[in-house]
Formats: sequence, C-alpha cells, structure tokens
Amino acid sequence: MAEHKTLWLLRHGEVQAPPGVYYGRRDYVLSPRGVEQARRAGERLKQIPLDKVFCPPLRRCLQTARLVRPELPPTAMEELNDLDFGLWEEMPIEKAMEDKDAWENWTQRGEDNAPPGGESLRDFQNRCAEALVRMLDEIRDGGAALAVAPSGCLRSMTAQALGLGSGGAGLLACSPGALSCLEFLDGAPLLSRWNG
Repeated sequence: MAEHKTLWLLRHGEVQAPPGVYYGRRDYVLSPRGVEQARRAGERLKQIPLDKVFCPPLRRCLQTARLVRPELPPTAMEELNDLDFGLWEEMPIEKAMEDKDAWENWTQRGEDNAPPGGESLRDFQNRCAEALVRMLDEIRDGGAALAVAPSGCLRSMTAQALGLGSGGAGLLACSPGALSCLEFLDGAPLLSRWNG
C-alpha cells in the first residue's frame, strides 16, 4: 500500500505592521483582521484530523497556530522563519531601492546575494527545503500536519516540492490567512489546494 502524508499550509493572518516595509524577522502581532482570518482558517480545518502543528517562533505565526488549533501546542521550527532582510528590516521598500547597487545586487545578480546584512535567497530556499523534509519525517503514514508560516517560506517549500525551480516561488500568490494543501503519495507531491 502506498504511503500517504498530508501537509496543510497556512499563511499567518494580517499583521500590525507599517505598510510597504520589509518585516521578515520583525516580531509583529496579528491585527484584528488577522485574528479573524486565523479564526476562519480554524473553522475550515475544524473537521480535519491533524497530528501536529509546526510554526516558526514568530508571534504572528504562534498566535495564528493557537487560534487555529488551541488544543495542539505548536512545534516551533527555526527553519520556518521568514527571510532575514538584514539592514532592510522595517525599511520601506522604496527606500531600500534607493541604494541601487545593493538593490541590483540582491534582485538581479544571483541567488547567493542578500540584502545588506541579511540572508541570501539560496540560504533561505535551502532552509525551507530542510523544513519540509523535517516536517514530512514527523508525519506518520496516513497522517496530516499543519504548517503555519510566512508567505515566502510556504511559497518556497511548495515550489521546491513541485519542481518549479528556484524562481518558482515567485509564481505563487499567498494571501494572509490563506490555506493550501500538499499531499505526498510515496513521496510524490500533489498540490490539492492553493491560496484558498
């Protein structure tokens, strides 16, 4: 019989952050709308048996996870953290773009470059791939788990699972509070739901 594992993916709800800034590692809490998004996701997942909930140690993700499944203490995973934007954390994107050399270095000169003092896209993608492997290792055959994480991490894991290449994450939208589902049959991925 084929092994079947299900990994539900949930982007944390909307946060109380200034608009138009990078906030990868900044620890914002959910906005009132974000709390409602998390509660709605919890209602949608209410009848789905989950063995585990994974999330990074970011308040926005922990808060979302606890609202979705209060009876399941989340397993904190550093690998699910958002991209580290370094010196650009909490900086308006337009201001970051003013440093043309740094901006072009990060956006146009390859995956090994990073925002000043931050994390490269390659390192981020490798970390997300490790998170996916670790979570799948912890899901029993026939079981299901939920990963609550930032958009970038969910998009990167999904793109890598589907073999979309290093630029594949950029093809996927992931709204606050959006619910997605990756299923694995003998390790082969199936995206059965996205950004719902």
